[in-house]
Amino acid sequence: MTVPQVLKSRHNDFRLTIYPQMQPNYWGHPVVWKMLVHTGFFHCRFWVKSRKRDPYSMIYAYFQAVTKNRSIDDLAQIGGQKVR
Repeated sequence: MTVPQVLKSRHNDFRLTIYPQMQPNYWGHPVVWKMLVHTGFFHCRFWVKSRKRDPYSMIYAYFQAVTKNRSIDDLAQIGGQKVR
């Protein structure tokens, strides 16, 4: 799974939340959808809320959320569990 945990970020009034989901659901903002596909996030759905269409806030919030992503192995190591 490419997104094993919920990723939340915001910049100014742009809020972005990426949820893990086995079947992708890219319904929503078309630019965020393309950025997710091109960066390799396939098992997710996303939620966007903004009053303005400022591309700077959108890109900043997107990269802030994407850099928080961890692999399943990293999450297991942090939680003290073994991955089979």
